[in-house]
Amino acid sequence: MQFDIRNTFHKREIQTQAKEWLAASYWQRPFAVTLTLKQRLPDTGHRIDTISASQNVRHFANLLSRRCFGTAYKRHGRRIQMFSVLESGVKKRLHVHAMVDCPRADLELAFPEVIRAAWGETRWGYRQGDVQPCNDGWLSYQLKLRDKPEFDIALDWQNCQLNEHGTSDRV
Repeated sequence: MQFDIRNTFHKREIQTQAKEWLAASYWQRPFAVTLTLKQRLPDTGHRIDTISASQNVRHFANLLSRRCFGTAYKRHGRRIQMFSVLESGVKKRLHVHAMVDCPRADLELAFPEVIRAAWGETRWGYRQGDVQPCNDGWLSYQLKLRDKPEFDIALDWQNCQLNEHGTSDRV
């Protein structure tokens, strides 16, 4: 495989722009979340792919939004603020790195368990995962080029949900 300077430049440009845009977004209580996916469904033998993984992340975000916002999720379209990246590599199972904002101060201590429970309810959700309060390096880790053969596709823009400044606590 030849090194393509244009492709590398393109990936770095996307990486830089995404990092600047997401860092400028409003995050009140962000959590660094790593979620693993089943690689094959035992009942059908269907193997995971990026499309199924992205659909699973969307289902997870809907479950989480419903748990955090109750009826306001459907009535007023309230959504959990989230940015996710799909990642895999040689001998690494397909997994998700996400930044998920806890929408309410009263939920902050229980939020890691709420995330784990919602992920466990999804079809492809696997038991291994990690949920921690976010630090300054998490966004850089999410946007690393390694383990993302098609970097621009790995950024799961379909499930990116960013709220306006100051609206997270409003229900």
